[in-house]
Amino acid sequence: MSFKNYYAVLGVAPNATQDDIKKNFRKLALLYHPDKNAENEFAAIRFREIQEAYEILGDAEKRMIYNRVWRDHYPKANIAVAEETSPESILLKCRKLQQDIREMDAFRINLRYVQAELNKILSDNTIALLVFHNDNNINKNIIDHILEICAVLPNKNLPAIQKSLNKLAGDKQEEILIIQQKIKQLTYKNLWQQYYPLLAFIIAAVVCAAIYFLSSKH
Repeated sequence: MSFKNYYAVLGVAPNATQDDIKKNFRKLALLYHPDKNAENEFAAIRFREIQEAYEILGDAEKRMIYNRVWRDHYPKANIAVAEETSPESILLKCRKLQQDIREMDAFRINLRYVQAELNKILSDNTIALLVFHNDNNINKNIIDHILEICAVLPNKNLPAIQKSLNKLAGDKQEEILIIQQKIKQLTYKNLWQQYYPLLAFIIAAVVCAAIYFLSSKH
């Protein structure tokens, strides 16, 4: 079984007081409570995770035992490790990834890193969380940032990203159309950049052949 970061689940720092832990538990439990989210599978899963985390961190003795294992997984612990995933934090990750790309050599983009970060940002759990909170402004911003990031990716990576963004857009047809148009535009751009050298070579060869043919006539 993989180790669970209960501090991240409750959105508290490793050095949070028991009172802080209790306050965050109550806030999150109220947000994701089944009575408020009937038949919402994502909310039900989050509610169980929150209860599980509080069962450990809310008990001082259990928390002390848990902390020994936690330190093994996070030896250089900082506040960021314990941040709860939220629409705001996801948007910040998009902006950070964009900034990271800007700071890379344009001819040496670390595509493996970019795709790995996008996989985290666009994971099923993340999309489900964004859909649950349904913050239209944040979701639109995230879509816009991701589409800009897609400009550095090859065509083979685009369909999966488009599928995730469509899920995030939900029933907003205007947003889905924007996603479709942008992905299509990037696809054509990549194809042009891929085949332009070959096309240029063919044109140059034809011109040279024509010049040679005409000059040989005289």
